[in-house]
Amino acid sequence: LSVCHPLRLVGVTQAPPPPIPRPDPGTLQVATAFPWATSLQPRDSPCTQGLPGAGGVGESLAAPWGSNHDPALGPAACVSGFHTVQAMYGCELRGDGSKGGFSQYAYDGRDFISLDKDQETWVAADAGAQVTKRKWDAERSIAQRERAYLEGTCIEWLGKYLEYGKETLQRREPPRVHVSDRPSRDGLTTLSCQVHGFYPRNVAVVWLKKGVAMPQETNRGDVVPSGDGTYQTRATIDIDPSSETDYTCCVEHPSLAEDLRVPWAPKSNVMLIVGVVIGVLVLVAAVVGAVLFLSKCRVSVPGRGDVPIPLVPGLGER
Repeated sequence: LSVCHPLRLVGVTQAPPPPIPRPDPGTLQVATAFPWATSLQPRDSPCTQGLPGAGGVGESLAAPWGSNHDPALGPAACVSGFHTVQAMYGCELRGDGSKGGFSQYAYDGRDFISLDKDQETWVAADAGAQVTKRKWDAERSIAQRERAYLEGTCIEWLGKYLEYGKETLQRREPPRVHVSDRPSRDGLTTLSCQVHGFYPRNVAVVWLKKGVAMPQETNRGDVVPSGDGTYQTRATIDIDPSSETDYTCCVEHPSLAEDLRVPWAPKSNVMLIVGVVIGVLVLVAAVVGAVLFLSKCRVSVPGRGDVPIPLVPGLGER
């Protein structure tokens, strides 16, 4: 099992319909899901650095198309009405130090064109985007500018965001695991592994059979909020209880130094263990009671002190 935790920064920009007949694709809106990110000055943000005139993805979003041209028809085709241009871009700093990134655009809600960063070329999502692809490929500075942004400014701000929000981003809450079973169809038994109370969201859960992972047989549920700032999920597997009982739920999470393994104990084994424990407790109680009883069964004899009362007549001391 392995869980990869690269650092990612993703931005989404949109050109909404303005109150005038000709939309301006350079009017970008930026929203953040992190409260601590609102403390950044607008002009310091990597999103606003990408606005027209500041370089980055926002400039290439607006500049190649202009303000009244349909990208699907080419720069010579003027259009009327309202249209939406969306851009999504992101960068990734992997554990080995390598960098990744993407930049893609949508037009009127449909995938339109995306950047092949390594080749510095554009990939058209449909035939209508071929005109824009040819234009942008001809102006190689567009792809070069976006690649420089993704591998430079974006990575730089990824580190800044990590520093600003490290209290939240680096928070660790270990998972709690509960394993149970219930009867299922056709005489099978469904084993359930409930994992809850963990943070961050990244988690890997799989059932093991005799120590071997069973990813294909494991049915994983969605990772959902618990309502207290942590997350929860569940993984199940259907087994034949008469043929195999060696099953273990295995959990990997960033808060754990090693994977957490919780075995499933069949109810028959549980009852046997409970019975043995109860039997031992009863035996211990009986021994303790006998010792206390015998310690109290003594009489005082003049000149001899306390002597025990004989349990069998005729066997006392003379």
